[in-house]
Amino acid sequence: MKKETVVYLSSENIKLIVGSDDHNDMIKIYDFQKYPFAEGAMINGVITDEFEVKTTLKKVAEAGYNNVSLVIDSGQILSKSSIMPKMKSSQIIQFVKDELSSLGENSEDLIYDYAYLGPSEEGKGASQILCCALERKLISNYLDIFKECGIEINAIDFSINILSKLTQELTGFDDKTYMISILDGNNMTSVLFEKNHYKLSYRSRIIAARSDAAYGDEIASNIAHIYQFSKSGENSVPIEKVLFCGLLDEEAIVKERIRETIKIEAEDFPTSRSIYIVNEGNKEAFELDDYILPVGFLFRK
Repeated sequence: MKKETVVYLSSENIKLIVGSDDHNDMIKIYDFQKYPFAEGAMINGVITDEFEVKTTLKKVAEAGYNNVSLVIDSGQILSKSSIMPKMKSSQIIQFVKDELSSLGENSEDLIYDYAYLGPSEEGKGASQILCCALERKLISNYLDIFKECGIEINAIDFSINILSKLTQELTGFDDKTYMISILDGNNMTSVLFEKNHYKLSYRSRIIAARSDAAYGDEIASNIAHIYQFSKSGENSVPIEKVLFCGLLDEEAIVKERIRETIKIEAEDFPTSRSIYIVNEGNKEAFELDDYILPVGFLFRK
C-alpha cells in the first residue's frame, strides 16, 4: 500500500506521520515527527504568525515531505450531526446548508461538505451525517502558505470526522457512551459520542498556564460542566468515561479528580492493535493519543 504523509498544525507544533492503510484492519506507521512552533504561531486552528509557520513548514519541506494530507481543527469550522432522510445526491449540499444556517449567520463565503456517519435508527433510508462548513479564506490561507513553502496539499479533513471514523474502526468502543478530550496548549476540544456515534463537541479555553496547578483544576472543572450539561434536558447522555489526548504524565492527577468528583472513568486514549509501528529509526516511543488526528486520517470508511 502506498505510504501517505499526514500533517496537523496544533497550537504547539506540526505533528507529522507517514503511514498506510493496508485494508486488512491495520494501519502501519513508518515515521512520526514533531516540528515545534514558537508560542502564538497558531491559535484555535488559525495561522496567526505566518513567518513562524512558514519557517517551520520549510523544515518539513527540506526533510522531503513535499506532498501531504492536512488535518484541520478549528472553532471556526461549523459542524452538526444530523439525520438526513433519503434524498438525491444533488440535494444533499442544500440540506447541509439548511442544517447549518443558524450556526453560520456571522460567517462569509462558506464552503460546505458532509460525511456519512452511518444508517439512522429512524430507518426508511435515513442516514446520520456530519454537516460541515468553513470560510473559504481559512482554507485558502493554508493552501497559499503551504504552496509558498514548497508543499502540496493533496487532501483535507476535519478533526471531528476523523475521530468519528477512528472510533468506528477501533475495538472496544461499540455501544459505549464516552467523551474524547484533546488538549492542545491552552485549548481543549471535547467530543461526545453516544453509543459510539458522534453527538456533539465542546471547545474550551484554559486560562491558567500549563505549568500551573490551576491548569489541571480548570480541565477537571470543564469536564464536570460538560458532564452535567449532558445529563440535563430530555436527551440526557449517560457518559461512562472520558478519554484524554495530550495529557502530560505530570497532569495525571486530573484523571484522579474526575474519578473522585464526577464518578466516571478517566484515562488516556488507549493504544490499538489496529495500529502497527514499523521501526525505522524513531528514538521516541509512539503514543497514539499524541498523534490521534493525523493517524485517524489514514482510516478509510
